[in-house]
Amino acid sequence: MSRPARALQNLSYYALVFLVFSSFPTRQAPEKQAVSGLFDADRENIWNQIYNSFHVRAVSHESRFAKDDLDSVVWPDSDYLRSSPSQKRAERLLDEFLSTHAENQVQDPLHRAIFQRELWAAFDQLSTSWPGSPPRPQGLLLKLAQVIRRVALTQQQIEALPDNYDAAAASKTFPTAYDQEQPYKSFLPHDLLDDKGPWVALGKTAGVPIAQQHEDEFSRSIFLVFLRLPGGRQPTLSYLRRLNAQPKSVDQPVRFPVGTEVALLRRMMMIDRLGHLWATPLTESLQIRVYREVPETSVRSADHAAREQHFFEILLSPELLLKNSNGGLRGVAPGEKQFAAFRMIFPVEVVTLAACAGCHSGSGVRSFGIGSRFRESVLPSESDAAIRAKLRRSDWTLLKSLWSEARD
Repeated sequence: MSRPARALQNLSYYALVFLVFSSFPTRQAPEKQAVSGLFDADRENIWNQIYNSFHVRAVSHESRFAKDDLDSVVWPDSDYLRSSPSQKRAERLLDEFLSTHAENQVQDPLHRAIFQRELWAAFDQLSTSWPGSPPRPQGLLLKLAQVIRRVALTQQQIEALPDNYDAAAASKTFPTAYDQEQPYKSFLPHDLLDDKGPWVALGKTAGVPIAQQHEDEFSRSIFLVFLRLPGGRQPTLSYLRRLNAQPKSVDQPVRFPVGTEVALLRRMMMIDRLGHLWATPLTESLQIRVYREVPETSVRSADHAAREQHFFEILLSPELLLKNSNGGLRGVAPGEKQFAAFRMIFPVEVVTLAACAGCHSGSGVRSFGIGSRFRESVLPSESDAAIRAKLRRSDWTLLKSLWSEARD
């Protein structure tokens, strides 16, 4: 998609989002501030300094630290990290890391995984250059590739990373199911990943990621979609059979009942020491939508979506994760605002849960955002599809090229 076309699409998207802000109750959102001692008690430790330099919401030469925001963002037309002084400071910090072999300071695999995640995100964002935007900072990208390689884990270490979803469920911090008496309280289904449980993993054609738009925006993650109809697994599988048996010429797909739930689970991808990509058991976010109404007529309206569905999100907090608290997961408050990271082209702070309504409107499966034909799948197949999609991207080709130039 061209830059003007994408800009127009996103302007329309956020215009819809703004229309439904009033539909969500407000609550004080967590305070956003600098992460000071994530990797060491000393705020001036080089690991902390580098992480803080990149974990920002950057607009022009200004930056805002976002302690509990999942994704740092450097907008495509921002000068931040693409020109002095921010670029020079980042290069100086990375040079210090490399020259002192600071990778030896932190050996814990979980800390190294979070650090690599942040730098990899920065690399991908800075490798994107649109016409009229600041040039790609090639020198900074090379240094990022070197540090990403230095802190990479072995395949065995990646496979041994903890399942923080299970840890969050075991902590009993979150309710396990939707509660009509507390309709805005985040919940964490304990049986979401049970392959014989009430939630059914969805997939499309073999090799194609199920949540394509999310994969395009956050290609370092694996997105898994689950469906649960009232009654559990068998009614859900029966619904999928009826949906796929319906002729494509039919305008209105088979309706599902009120109380149906759809979940989008985002998991971290990592690069090992040999430069290979791997799925991890680390959950980055969980979004759930509960259908309160399923009208016969499909209306593409964010305002309708806000009335017909309840939206929930649980996010990874690196600070909580590294403190071994709640599996590192926290619920998003109904009125909480964050700078938009999904489909972003310009800096705008939105009510996080309201933003979901901008995409997921329409009746029934039309609101899923993944088409109207999908099948039961298994998690390894969906993870493989996401990894293959990443391998085809230009940002990965660039990283692999610079990775090969890196020297320990």
